[in-house]
Amino acid sequence: LNVMKLDAQTLSEKHRSYIQLMEETCENMQRLISDLLDLSRIEQGTINIQYQEIQVAHLFSQLEERFRSWAGRKNIKLHLNTSDPGAVISADPDLLLRILDNLLSNALKFSPFNKTVTISYQHNRESVQFIIQDEGPGFKPTDRELLFHKFKKLSAKPTDGESSSGLGLSIVKDLVDLMRGTIEVTSEPNKGAKFTVVLPVA
Repeated sequence: LNVMKLDAQTLSEKHRSYIQLMEETCENMQRLISDLLDLSRIEQGTINIQYQEIQVAHLFSQLEERFRSWAGRKNIKLHLNTSDPGAVISADPDLLLRILDNLLSNALKFSPFNKTVTISYQHNRESVQFIIQDEGPGFKPTDRELLFHKFKKLSAKPTDGESSSGLGLSIVKDLVDLMRGTIEVTSEPNKGAKFTVVLPVA
């Protein structure tokens, strides 16, 4: 697909739309496969936590690079904010990236066009916090009972035809638990949702 995109200027609008559709399909399948592999590893208890020093600015740069194209297609402003740009934390980089990847994916998936999705970082002596906030439909009271259950579809629907396996939030909760953290949700119908991941200082 990347090779085909090199010739984008010589392709018709119809062919460019086909390439975009193939790219989105590949991304959806890759995300589904990653979710299923994570679920299998969690259920088998084969995940080993490897703590390393992580630069928050670098972590945010990875997330921005990963989601820039998706956010651009929906004209969503992706705002990454940290109160301490030079912050270094100790955590498992793979697990933390999967947690934030799933939460940002959901925020973009369920946000209408022309909105803002924000991820911010705070810390104190005892914990680090990552806050992901969107301007989507939020959650109904009936959704809250199902939020972190496997294969459960909630009332909100993706706003641009994206697929949803119903696994993302369940995996997030399991990974946060593995790192002895907590995840909290603040939301009202039609007023967006805010997920706060709190991890103890390693």
